[in-house]
Amino acid sequence: EDLIARVQHFLLGHFEDSMNGIPLPMQLPTPSNLRARKLMRQFDAALMTLIGQRRNGDPTRDLLGVLLDTRSDASVGISDQQLRDECMTMLIAGHETTAVSLNRALRLVTKYPATSREVPAHIDRANAAHHNPAPPRAASPARRP
Repeated sequence: EDLIARVQHFLLGHFEDSMNGIPLPMQLPTPSNLRARKLMRQFDAALMTLIGQRRNGDPTRDLLGVLLDTRSDASVGISDQQLRDECMTMLIAGHETTAVSLNRALRLVTKYPATSREVPAHIDRANAAHHNPAPPRAASPARRP
């Protein structure tokens, strides 16, 4: 299992734990928190290694590449710590918002049985539209007053 998958698994478990009771502060030395801290140290080290590689000439154009090109008003590049923090924000925010959205959607589907019977048809239509997109239409000319 790769490091990013382990981090995502941890985030999902942490999110579920926080939804199912009172979350314990990460500062408490519980077995779960100690494993989480070790995992985050490993992830930080891997992320900082990647940032270092990118600073030394890897021109990959992705989010990290764009952030590396970011300059402040004083034309100063973003620091490694800022890069790390931005990457973590994207990972956590992207994961948590997706988890919350899925959680709410599934709760609503189970709350309204009539809706749950319609879900497969909606999925089929979305898949069909994705695999067979409608041809683009010409924009209608602007109307003049």
